[in-house]
Amino acid sequence: MRSISLLSLCAALLLLGFVSVVQAADWRVAQTSGRVFLQHRGVQLASLAKGGLLKSGSVVVTDRNGRAKLVRGDQTMIVSPNSMVTLPGGRGGSTKIIEGVGLVEYDVDHRKVRHFSVETPFLAAVVKGTRFKVKVSKSGASVAVLRGMVEVTNLRSGERANILAGQMAFVNSSKGITIRGKGNIQKVIPGPVREALVAPPTGNSIDAAIGGISASVGTSGVSAGVGGVSASVGVGGVSASVGSGVSAGVGTGGVSASVGSGVSAGVGSGGVSVGVGGVSVGLGGGGVSVGGLGGRR
Repeated sequence: MRSISLLSLCAALLLLGFVSVVQAADWRVAQTSGRVFLQHRGVQLASLAKGGLLKSGSVVVTDRNGRAKLVRGDQTMIVSPNSMVTLPGGRGGSTKIIEGVGLVEYDVDHRKVRHFSVETPFLAAVVKGTRFKVKVSKSGASVAVLRGMVEVTNLRSGERANILAGQMAFVNSSKGITIRGKGNIQKVIPGPVREALVAPPTGNSIDAAIGGISASVGTSGVSAGVGGVSASVGVGGVSASVGSGVSAGVGTGGVSASVGSGVSAGVGSGGVSVGVGGVSVGLGGGGVSVGGLGGRR
């Protein structure tokens, strides 16, 4: 009986350790403010709440007033407004973050992380024990090192250099690596060219970078999203989504239209909803609903 109890205890401890390892691999949402959204493995965006766990493959998107602090053990990411980061996970204890657009500050202890890197459309940053910021725009990317050291590689030219605390590295589509700041500027070393894992952002906002996410709330609101999610809430609201999207118009006289394998809903008095190639629902007094080919009527 005693041996059985010991075996049971050992099994329980092993299971607890396994669960702890699995949970430790997930990023946790420590703080949020403003509008922060989550996308996971193709599932459309939902609001990101404090305390949530982010699995591998999660995409975190902040609106113009959104901020998020993500924590995994001693590692921290602070995501600024109009930013998008993907958490694809890693293998063999390594971590690779894909930053598509915006500004993110990272705090990583290299002694507790085997390999931590940040990939952008223009450069890759490999952590060597540091606190640093990565900023991505349409024209290029930059790395500012606040503590420790980061190896920065220009993906298009293959050039790489170590960036020290108090220094910044700039990479754009036409030049190699430009380093500025205090202390000794390290030598730029040539290397192999490779393709980026993510394309450069387009447009002037995070909406364009992620394929169209727009929300309008209030009287006579108008909202349009292409290939994404569009929502309009309020009196006389108009909402349109084009291309495998979801569109909703809610309120008096709301109009909602979805074209192309989408879902469209118009809710409220006199609501009108049109869906082509998808599912369309109209609810409320005098509501009109039309579903095209491949849908339901």
